Formats: sequence, C-alpha cells, structure tokens
Amino acid sequence: MVKRHGKDLVYEEKNRMQKHSEYVDRVKDEWALMHGIPIIRIWESDINNNPSKVMKILKEALNIQNKKDDMKKRH
Repeated sequence: MVKRHGKDLVYEEKNRMQKHSEYVDRVKDEWALMHGIPIIRIWESDINNNPSKVMKILKEALNIQNKKDDMKKRH
C-alpha cells in the first residue's frame, strides 16, 4: 500500500484530517483507475529539497526527453 500524508513518519493514531485526506486520495485513485488516468504522487519535501529527482520522475512518467538528449539522437 502506498504511504500518504506522512511520508516516513509513523503515527500510532491518525487524526481526523489525515483520515479524511487518505479517504479522498483513495477515491481519486479509484476514479482515475476506472478512467485510465495515471496519478503521480510526489512528496512536498521532495519538491522542496530534491527538485531534480522530481523532474526525473515526471520526465520518465511522461516520457519526456531533454533537448540535449533529443538532439544527440537525431544525428
């Protein structure tokens, strides 16, 4: 199961907001799956602390190449 709303933190008991957020995420996941829409979940801490990692994940998921890489393949 995918960890949400807490990353590596372990809570003995989740508060009401955490439970609600997890429920909303499950509903979104189910809806997206039924409609063939992929969901990419990225931790806010990774966006803030490791943007190059985030860009790599997004580029791979969206099959986007760097212009430098694309130009090398054309020749």
